[in-house]
Amino acid sequence: MENQRIDRQLVRAFIEASEADLQSAGYESAKKSYHNSVYHAQQAAEKICKAVLIIHQQFQATHIVSPLIEKLKEKLPSLAEIIPALKELERHWLMSRYPIRTGKEIWNPVHGFTREDATDAIKKAEQTMTVCKQYLNDQLKKEDELEKRNKKKKLLEHPKNKN
Repeated sequence: MENQRIDRQLVRAFIEASEADLQSAGYESAKKSYHNSVYHAQQAAEKICKAVLIIHQQFQATHIVSPLIEKLKEKLPSLAEIIPALKELERHWLMSRYPIRTGKEIWNPVHGFTREDATDAIKKAEQTMTVCKQYLNDQLKKEDELEKRNKKKKLLEHPKNKN
């Protein structure tokens, strides 16, 4: 992040997408579509973490972001508290989407998740989003202030403004 510009538009797009997924998780839970609620909760947490990864030039196109977030926890100790929740949500990523044969049995996500699962997933996503958004908002504010200072400096250095 040092001396490198942050793609603020992309970070903000991931924040917005994360918020939309969290909202979808709530709607799906209210409709008793618990597997979809769990899926959207996982997506909300994944996308907000990807915004953090973008700021640190660590973005990767993967659904499993906890190992990448773990690498940042030395720089950002506040991230340590979300890693268990993130790992739990990642366990549900595939299972909430597709039926899976396990021997003679078929795991069907439509019947495999409960209201409690959805409530827990939403809680974990909210926790992850709270921690990440606080950090992201601070970083974006710093970047915005830096850009304003740089614009002002350029304006003052412009030949027409020198006497």
